[in-house]
Amino acid sequence: MLDIIRCESCKLIFRWPNDSEEESRVYYEHVYSESHPQVKLPSASQLKELIDRNFAGTPLDLGPKITLLKAIRPHCRVLDYGCSWGYGTQQLVREGFDAVGFEISRRRAAYGRENLNLNIIANLEDLKSSPQGSFDVIFSHHVIEHLQDIRSVFEMMSHLLAKDGLMFHVLPNFTGRLARTGEWLKWIGEEHPLAPTVEFFSNALPQFGFYNFCFGSSPFDHQLALALENSHRNSTQTEGDELLCLAFQGD
Repeated sequence: MLDIIRCESCKLIFRWPNDSEEESRVYYEHVYSESHPQVKLPSASQLKELIDRNFAGTPLDLGPKITLLKAIRPHCRVLDYGCSWGYGTQQLVREGFDAVGFEISRRRAAYGRENLNLNIIANLEDLKSSPQGSFDVIFSHHVIEHLQDIRSVFEMMSHLLAKDGLMFHVLPNFTGRLARTGEWLKWIGEEHPLAPTVEFFSNALPQFGFYNFCFGSSPFDHQLALALENSHRNSTQTEGDELLCLAFQGD
């Protein structure tokens, strides 16, 4: 039986009991559903078709989000945190970013290295030992809600980011319009141990050196880009199904 708890101190919503780091690794390596296109490894012919169309029109298309990132920080060194088999890392590289992936599943990381010729790290200790300031941007797409220890990850990200570095996180919007109908209760459970919200991020981010942050939500379009231009430390429209958290290191 799982309980859903809200910490009154940090405002994080989470399920209990939680998993250990090893239990989490085993789950994502062997149990996590391969019915998800983000998880299932495509055949050679499927991969060729995806690459030829740059994933456009598929559930793996991160184009609008990468376009938004490019408007904020173009052509920089990016860590694609939780990259699965590298479909997002591939799109980042194609858009001119110097992108490195990190994926806890060794099998999916190996697929991206062998079939897409990507640099994907599969060992958390190797990532942690990277030099301080190794990346200009840390990008994640529907990953933050899967973490077992979000605070230690934020601490590591703060170390890995260069001065004035940027965290760019996309995740389910646990307090958006759809969530308020009760749908969010379906989004937290075995696969999603956490339900981070704007309130949580606003409380937690300054503890890790991120004082300049803002939020938006889907759709990821030109209007969102314009709204974000002058909204640091504020929120734009946050009623969409996906939440965007932008957090800049420093004041």
